[in-house]
Amino acid sequence: MELLFDQQGGRWVQEEHRLEAIDFVVQFDGTVKATLTTPLTPEFVRWIVWYGPRCRAVEPPALRALVRETLLRTLDYYPSDDHLDKEMHQ
Repeated sequence: MELLFDQQGGRWVQEEHRLEAIDFVVQFDGTVKATLTTPLTPEFVRWIVWYGPRCRAVEPPALRALVRETLLRTLDYYPSDDHLDKEMHQ
């Protein structure tokens, strides 16, 4: 599995998981590429989503698809502000 963290997310993940078998490479722009071998499980997808926009699933394509599907399902819980405003003022 390959993930790409922005600078802040990269610092967090390196601090939190420094003893685990994750290969971290700091890129020239400060982002952090993380490579690890782990099963593709719902727990792993939730771990990636926990980092929000600070983490991007790069490889494999199946992982990217599962993260995207999870995020799209999450958006269903957050209707547009117009919809929310109407509900609050009824």
